[in-house]
Amino acid sequence: MAGYSEYKEADLDLEVPVMLSLRELRVIELLIGGDTFATGSDWELVAERAQDKLADIICERRIVAERNLSK
Repeated sequence: MAGYSEYKEADLDLEVPVMLSLRELRVIELLIGGDTFATGSDWELVAERAQDKLADIICERRIVAERNLSK
C-alpha cells in the first residue's frame, strides 16, 4: 500500500463514511480521550468490536482510494 506521503494533499482531506453504531462511535471518542474500560465489561467488548470494525473499514477504504487514485 502507498504511504500517506504519496497521496496528493487535497486527497488526504476527502471524507470517508464509516459504518459504526452510535455506541461504537462514542466508545472510540472515549478511547481517544484516554478513557479505559474494566476488563470484561460491556464497554470493553464494544471498544474491541469498534476497533476491529474501524480497522477493517480503514483498510477497505484505503484500497478503494488507491484504486481510484491510480485511474
